[in-house]
Amino acid sequence: MSERLTRKQLKEDHFIDLVQRAVSYARENPIVVGVAVIVFVGAVAAAVRIGGQAAGVGQGPDNPAAARALSDARQAFMGGDLSAGATALENVRQEFKRTEEGREATYVLANTYLEMGDYAKAEEAFRAFLAKPLYGDLLTDGAHSGVAACLEEKGDLDGA
Repeated sequence: MSERLTRKQLKEDHFIDLVQRAVSYARENPIVVGVAVIVFVGAVAAAVRIGGQAAGVGQGPDNPAAARALSDARQAFMGGDLSAGATALENVRQEFKRTEEGREATYVLANTYLEMGDYAKAEEAFRAFLAKPLYGDLLTDGAHSGVAACLEEKGDLDGA
């Protein structure tokens, strides 16, 4: 026979409550969450770059104009307008395609297109990013996952 639980035995699970509130917030504010994800990816990329510089890999930006353009593109996202940010990133990608900043812009642009639901452009940008791999690049796994997500959204489950 099962025993009944008393109120003293029942305790509120704070972690579950926190997760439920976070999911609810994400559903109510998808643009804010999308911008936060993009900013987080940019911060991770910057941390990777700083870590590489500390280890002696790549001393500073090869092209200060490219670094400035990428910074300006990130500022476009701060206003919360994904399409303006995507346009700015596309400009950086085209103008500085042979720099690390152009490559980073390609990765962030791919994630932006994925967030906007433009899976064809997102897949193209992820594949362009993967076409020029760097040794020890932590973003490569994320790009592979992005391609798989695009293919899945387009209905190509075998390709995903």
